Amino acid sequence: MERIRKSRIYKKLVSIKTAIFLLCVLSFFYSIGTIFSQNSEYAKEGGFALWIVRTFHLLDIYTHHASPFLYIAILFWISLFLCTLDRLIVLRKNRGKIGFTPFSLKTFKGSPGYREIHMEGKKDSGPVLKNLGFSIRKQKEDMLEAEMGFSATWLSWIYHAALVFCILGFFTTYLFSFESEVTIWPGEPQSIATVSDHTRWHRFINHLTGNKSAWKAPEEKTFRVGLAEFITEYTYEYKLDFTKENQWWKMDRIRAVFAERDNPLRFKMDNPSYYPKDWKSRLQIYDGDRVKMEKVIEVNDPLRYKGLALYQAAYDQRLHIRIPSTGEMLTVDPGKEFSIPGVKEKIRLEGAVKTGSLFTMDGQVQKIVPFVLVSLIPESEDGTMQKEDKGQVKAQPLGKLVMHEPLTVKGQTLIFESLDEATTLSIRHDPGLPLLWVSSFLFMGALTLRTWGRWYRLRLVREADTVLFVIQGQGILAREERLARETEEALRQAG
Repeated sequence: MERIRKSRIYKKLVSIKTAIFLLCVLSFFYSIGTIFSQNSEYAKEGGFALWIVRTFHLLDIYTHHASPFLYIAILFWISLFLCTLDRLIVLRKNRGKIGFTPFSLKTFKGSPGYREIHMEGKKDSGPVLKNLGFSIRKQKEDMLEAEMGFSATWLSWIYHAALVFCILGFFTTYLFSFESEVTIWPGEPQSIATVSDHTRWHRFINHLTGNKSAWKAPEEKTFRVGLAEFITEYTYEYKLDFTKENQWWKMDRIRAVFAERDNPLRFKMDNPSYYPKDWKSRLQIYDGDRVKMEKVIEVNDPLRYKGLALYQAAYDQRLHIRIPSTGEMLTVDPGKEFSIPGVKEKIRLEGAVKTGSLFTMDGQVQKIVPFVLVSLIPESEDGTMQKEDKGQVKAQPLGKLVMHEPLTVKGQTLIFESLDEATTLSIRHDPGLPLLWVSSFLFMGALTLRTWGRWYRLRLVREADTVLFVIQGQGILAREERLARETEEALRQAG
């Protein structure tokens, strides 16, 4: 190991100059990534200096395998790892060794933490320092070294080590993470794989081996997920109702914060409409035909299973509409246009079907009878759809189509018989996430303590009847002059 540490390449990699240079290069790439929007349509639209953009992959500078950024980041990680390892070797090697001499201590003369005390006798200063809160780290004959507070030396090493693992977590995510989507309808469980061929590592291995065969997830790496229930919750869209006498200085929002109990806030609804409160899915994990586990998920509360996180991403609906005159049953998607016998114009369902529960301000929960707004799309004389000035198709509102209630459209009756709702799940696998969480918190915690904490190092030498010591403090809250004064008083009293 010592032979490696003496090599020229090793010394270059652990050099602070190398680290600063690599950081400057990475900062340059961060600036480029800010200027050029990543994964944008810049190249297709023919932007400035297109050949430079394509040559250096500036539109996917952080993810493309040929991007210089990745190789600079790997080199920086190697440098940081070796620096951290080298520092650990030095710290362990110097453990128990006195790192100063009486002459070097006197060079601090004139600094706020330096003191010279006349003391007769050979009384040990260790117990006095311990009473002040110091911990004796090193002691040899008439010299000792003590510390108080969190060690700045080890805190610095910890946040450097945490940064090493943090970057390792980034690369783990880059190589092994994947994301996909699946839509699940009630009674139609879907098979989900815990592995994928869309990871960069899988594509890299296939590129090296030349493997182009179709990939299928092993049976033991899959499980089935079903939808037991999709839940939609709404509330009314309320607005604060301010009267004229309360609009002093136009500070309505401040009054909303500091409203008094004897003058409560009032609310109004300009146009009563449903506002989405939450979407939830009751998911079931199957073991064969048996339900192994069940959980209700929502937008920020996923189902975690076998290394995957299943997030609520979207939903889908299918309406079953019966036409009594013909007995025909239509299956229609919200927002889509459809035709019915006897009516030449098309009919469109405007937006999603409102269904689920309605939460009112007084705490009541009401069951919503499913309904959807319906419009008629008229045709012009030449058979084309009439359009407005902005190019949108004109629509003639027909009212609400309510479940189990008939709606007549130009002599034809429509009956909303039933509704199917599906959930769309975002499936994410990110093995680097736990490492990123732990290392990020460790990095920020150590850096905060190192910056704001109080850490003192005391170095003391006894020469004949004189005690020389210097206290060095690190951290914004450190006050070495005050501590040096207290230490001087304690030593004089003990002597």
